[in-house]
Amino acid sequence: MMHNVRKGHAGMTGHWQRRWRFFACVAVLVGVAGAAFRIAPVSAQGPIPVRGPLVRVAPGPSPFAGSDADHPEQQDGTVTQNSEVEPMLVVNPVNPLNIVVTYQQDRWSNGGARGDVVATSFDGGQTFTVVPVPGITSTTGGPFLRGTDPWLSFAANGDLYVSSLLLSGNPTQGFTGNAVAINKSTDGGLTWGAPTLLDNQTDPNVLFEDKESVTVDPRDPNLVYVVWDQANQTLPQNNGGPIFFTRSTDGGNSYEAPQLVRDFGDNRQTVGNLIVVRPDGVLANFYAFTVGLPQNPALFRASGRVIFSHDQGQTWGKATKIADFFSRASLTTDGTGIYDPQTGAPIRAEGFLPVVALDPTNGHLYVVWQDTRFSTPRHSHDPRQVDPTLLIDEIAFAASTDGGHSWSKPIKINQTPTHIPLAHRQAFLPAVSVAADGTVAVTYYDFRHNDPQSGKLGTDYFAVFYQPTAGRITDPESWGPELRLTDATFDLHLAPGVEGGQLSPSGFFLGDYTGLTTVGNEFVAAFAQASGQESANVFFCRFSLTGASMAQN
Repeated sequence: MMHNVRKGHAGMTGHWQRRWRFFACVAVLVGVAGAAFRIAPVSAQGPIPVRGPLVRVAPGPSPFAGSDADHPEQQDGTVTQNSEVEPMLVVNPVNPLNIVVTYQQDRWSNGGARGDVVATSFDGGQTFTVVPVPGITSTTGGPFLRGTDPWLSFAANGDLYVSSLLLSGNPTQGFTGNAVAINKSTDGGLTWGAPTLLDNQTDPNVLFEDKESVTVDPRDPNLVYVVWDQANQTLPQNNGGPIFFTRSTDGGNSYEAPQLVRDFGDNRQTVGNLIVVRPDGVLANFYAFTVGLPQNPALFRASGRVIFSHDQGQTWGKATKIADFFSRASLTTDGTGIYDPQTGAPIRAEGFLPVVALDPTNGHLYVVWQDTRFSTPRHSHDPRQVDPTLLIDEIAFAASTDGGHSWSKPIKINQTPTHIPLAHRQAFLPAVSVAADGTVAVTYYDFRHNDPQSGKLGTDYFAVFYQPTAGRITDPESWGPELRLTDATFDLHLAPGVEGGQLSPSGFFLGDYTGLTTVGNEFVAAFAQASGQESANVFFCRFSLTGASMAQN
């Protein structure tokens, strides 16, 4: 959905070597066929990153092609038919061959999509079955016009939940109806029950619910947690974004009334709320916290925060600050963060959303986000004191070894070359995950292969690794090698476009987040890539760090 803080209104064991001969990678990719194993050029003495072929999740046309149930010709905005953006994915803990991806289908220029879709695989990602989430938008028999922000979570018993943000009304005048919904599947995503509306808003002071997420407690499949923020407006310049939470204690059969967790007041907003369940059962809710600056309503300060619940969400403690988030979007008067190196035009890539991973073996927590601090001239440590035209977003990382109560100093971890022009060094939309052996991977886009003379905006997707044997995870020198996940550089100019205005800056759009998780010591990823045929498609892939013998298999 459109996040706005300036509203007026991101070494394998032999067992796994034998089991996963096939490596597949889920990515939002456009028009790129599957490829043979990709092996990154690294030192012969170091680990070898391996990536399998890209598998297009939905090779056919949109499941909504030919449908006019939502009367798209009567809606404001432009819909990009057959586009697939903003994917995330999960793996069934009962059956690791059951991998499920969700994404927005047929993106609108001014918010949301014609529906949210799930694609499920039972062969480890070699093939997928596409299933629209039923009963939410008009295209799937529901009462709302648009869906967005899909999120997935598996329970320990294999039950699967998908949450969605739903919109109705005229987006030019503000969405007059919006809701948070959740559906449940008991067969790995092939079929789904009817949606439960967790919050159905018609209050004119509520602009929209935003960026919901669902988390099933890994210790108890009956406990399902859903959290979101609510973009409110009482006066044209005074708006807030409180945190709301609900839960089910009976495996999704019923949900409690939404609970107001925090209301920070006017010009203070949360966004990107995401609950992680620590090994001791404590809930940790991560979010970005933004404060509008009274001297300039177009600017804001952002930081990463986490709050804890020791009673399964009934009460919540005080917030712990992770770090200041100096995304470029928070420093520019027009909200431009990532930008086109040739034209300076904005790219829609929400840089201040925290992305979280938990190491379940030791409880360590990791957060990544976009930050300008690493491009700040050496004479200044505060990006707010620097001309933003001299700054770029790169990928920041922070770690906590005490359950989220204290955090390391942010470090830069993307491996984008530093000898290329500044604008080509931008890195964005990170994701992070932890493998069973403690290896950490972070994925991101950058423009390192962009050719300014081509007239295109050359973009690629990469993964960088940390291994526990490499040294301290908080040392930038401990990170590497890097692996390219795209087969070929793609033109971001071909991605769906979103309109600017009060809610969000305009720009080419692949999503506000991408997907990354693990199967044993392997990583599986979901990301978007643009093409001239269908604007954007979703693809799946596996990748890992392994030894030379595996690379030769």
